[in-house]
Amino acid sequence: MALLREPTDYDAVVRVIQRRGLEAVYTELLLILSRVQIVVRQEKNANGAADIRERIDTSFNQAGGWTKTRVGGVDWVKEITLRAGNQVAIAALGVEVQVSGRSTMLYRDVSHLRESLREAKIDAGVIVVPDDDLAYYLTDRTPSLREAVETITDVKASDVPIRLLPIGLDGFGDRALPKKKTNRGTGKKSA
Repeated sequence: MALLREPTDYDAVVRVIQRRGLEAVYTELLLILSRVQIVVRQEKNANGAADIRERIDTSFNQAGGWTKTRVGGVDWVKEITLRAGNQVAIAALGVEVQVSGRSTMLYRDVSHLRESLREAKIDAGVIVVPDDDLAYYLTDRTPSLREAVETITDVKASDVPIRLLPIGLDGFGDRALPKKKTNRGTGKKSA
């Protein structure tokens, strides 16, 4: 089970989650993440992060009820319907999973959350990111909690209801998590 660390909150995100009736959705998010086991080889930069991201996405799919955005939006969104007498309202939690991209992708995550909040597509946002300890063992450009906090400060997003939710490793194993192959070429020179 991925270890869930102490979150870092901005702009009364806890109050927004409570007032919008999203506590059960947030609890479901914690369960989704806790189903993903993270065991890495104990060596700096030795482990790929794409495998972790794929397992997190699989856990979201298995949970059901979450909508995945393929490109250009918040990664995962879950809506709930609230009823009070004849009144009906929709509330939604948006989740960006930033465990396998470059740390600079955090800027895009914050932008996606801001835009979705402004357009009333979500009511609060969560960015899932490796804690600083886990990030040490993943590829060198993988984001960390420290970088996520710096990004929020850099883009002046402390007034946005966002929770940074760091995940940590479960332990160490003999094998490194596989690194994703890229289109770097074959290294052969043409004649």
